[in-house]
Amino acid sequence: MKKGLVFLLGAITGIVLTFVFFFILGLATSGSRVDGVDYFEEVGQVMSVQEYKVMQVLPNGNALATELSNEEYDWYHGAVVLLVAGDDVHYYDEQVVKKPEGSRFRQVGTYRYKTEQGFVKTVPAVALIR
Repeated sequence: MKKGLVFLLGAITGIVLTFVFFFILGLATSGSRVDGVDYFEEVGQVMSVQEYKVMQVLPNGNALATELSNEEYDWYHGAVVLLVAGDDVHYYDEQVVKKPEGSRFRQVGTYRYKTEQGFVKTVPAVALIR
């Protein structure tokens, strides 16, 4: 009887400790990743770009966009970024997003995605800060 009780208590203790371990592991690895974006602890650098052109809007409302590379000809062949949508910001394909007076584009994190060709890309996640 005593051996059975010791075995049962040991099994229960093992199960509880396993749940506690995985709970702590989940908290430690959760970080600040939301919708594929790894957000910085603090807002990052100010982007020098004045406008972006949306290439594709993602299901969560964020948009992949390219920066203006030539103002004279309105070419948008610069670096690719993820424009983070806000509560009052909605993007659509081919939209040109210009920086309003008194605002700035700031990097708030990074975004990783896979292209149709299977390449993994990491681009800056950028938000319009007013």
